[in-house]
Amino acid sequence: MAWTDADAALLRALRAQTLNSLGGVLSESREVVLLDTPRHRNFGDSLIWAGEIAYLRRLGRRVTYSSDISSFRIEELDRRPDAMVAFHGGGNLGDLWPWHEKFRQQVVCARPSRHYVILPQSAHFSDPSAALIARAAYSRATKLTIALRDQDSFTYIQNEWPEVSAVFMPDAALGWDVPPKPLGDGDRELLTLARNDVERTAADASAVLQGAVEDWCASAGNDCAWRVLNRAMAFIDWPGHHLRSAAARPRRAMDQGLRLLNRAAAKAQLSGSAVVATNRLHAHIASSLLGIPNFVADNSYGKVSGVFEYTGRFSSARFCGSLEEANRAAKKYLQQRHPRSLS
Repeated sequence: MAWTDADAALLRALRAQTLNSLGGVLSESREVVLLDTPRHRNFGDSLIWAGEIAYLRRLGRRVTYSSDISSFRIEELDRRPDAMVAFHGGGNLGDLWPWHEKFRQQVVCARPSRHYVILPQSAHFSDPSAALIARAAYSRATKLTIALRDQDSFTYIQNEWPEVSAVFMPDAALGWDVPPKPLGDGDRELLTLARNDVERTAADASAVLQGAVEDWCASAGNDCAWRVLNRAMAFIDWPGHHLRSAAARPRRAMDQGLRLLNRAAAKAQLSGSAVVATNRLHAHIASSLLGIPNFVADNSYGKVSGVFEYTGRFSSARFCGSLEEANRAAKKYLQQRHPRSLS
C-alpha cells in the first residue's frame, strides 16, 4: 500500500498538535531532565522515546540528564534545579505496571517544588484506591502537567484530578522519523504480532490463530548486541562502582544503543511483512508510519481503540473486533490483492 499525500498531511497535523501542546508546557525552561527512559525489549517504548527526543529537539530543548528507573540518582536531579522534569510516556499511568507509577510518585513526592510533565500516556486504574494514592502524590507538586494521548484518559484526569493540569497530546511515537518502506518490499506475507502480557484480552489469549503468531522479536545478532550492552551498563551501574563517573559518556552511548537496536528490530520485523495483524498499539503506529497495511485489535482496557480515533485515519489502518478477526481480515486482504497468497 502506498504512503499517500493524505497520510503525510495527517502526520504533519498530529506532529504540529504535539509540538504546540508540548511547547506550551515546556515554555519556562530550555533544559529537560527525561526520566523512566526504557531499558527493556518492548520495542514500542523505544519508538515513543525516539519521538520524544525528536519533539524536544524541534522545540529547542536540551536533555541534560536522562535515566531509567534502576540507575536514577536524585542528586543528578538536584544538580539541575532549573530543568523541567519530564517522565517518559506510554501506557503505564495506572496500576497495571506499578513500578513505573511508583517511581513517578516517589520522585514527585521527594521534590514537590520542581516542575513536572508526564509525556503522553493512557490512564487506567483497576483499583480505585491506587488512583487515590496517585492523585494525592501528584497533587503535591507545585506544578505538574499530565499529557494524555486518548480522549477517555484526558477526560478522566481532567474531571477526577482537578489539582493537576491535563492536556491532550497525540502518542509521542508519531514523532519517530522513519521513511515509509518502498512498495513491493517485504519477504513475508502476513505477520500476526500478538502481545503476550497482562494487556491482552481473554479472547486473544484463548484464540487459535492460523499462520505465524509472535510478539516483538529481534534477530539473533540484534538480541546478542542488546544483551551485551545491557550487561555492560549493569556493570557500570553497580552501586558504588568506581566506573560510574569515569564511564558516564560511554554509558550514555550504550543507553542510546539499546533503543537504537530496539527501533532497528521493530522496523525489520514489520518491514519484512506485506500486511500486519496486531493488538500492539505501536506495531499499529509503526506499520502506519511505514505504510504497511495493518489490521488492529484492542488491548484489555481500550488504549488501542482510544489512540486509533486519530491514528485510524492513516490509509493503511483498519480496526477489528479481536485479534482473530484482524488475522482473518489481513488474510482476506492478501487474498484479494495476491490470489496466490496463503494458498
